[in-house]
Amino acid sequence: MAAVSPWFFTHYGQDSYNKNFVFLSDQHLYAKRWESLISTRDQVDIVQVLTWNDYGESHYVGPIKGAQPNSQAWVDGMDHTGWLELTQYYATGFKTGQLPQIEKDKLFMWSRTHPANAQAPDPVGQPSNFELMHLSAQLGV
Repeated sequence: MAAVSPWFFTHYGQDSYNKNFVFLSDQHLYAKRWESLISTRDQVDIVQVLTWNDYGESHYVGPIKGAQPNSQAWVDGMDHTGWLELTQYYATGFKTGQLPQIEKDKLFMWSRTHPANAQAPDPVGQPSNFELMHLSAQLGV
């Protein structure tokens, strides 16, 4: 089994889930990971979209339904349903060995909502691996 995830960060303080970290994913991680899996599909039995609905780590790929305890600040207004279309496209490619015919051009864009050097306006502090965002900013991604 192989895993794929569009991005991965969380910003919970010690008063709740006590996890505050970020992993670099600005360089089109989702598309590159899927393309890698498609090219090696004979070596992989199954692909799992990790934590499909994990709003708390901001890598949910579908609509949010229900409560999002302690994370409304970074999920409200952040529609991730575009990931579903991308997932369908790449999952079809993985299943069949060939990416589907593109019938209509579409552009999928994603980005950080704040500069890489931004400071969170809360007491939680900078996440583990925050330096990766500085690297990302230096690379211009």
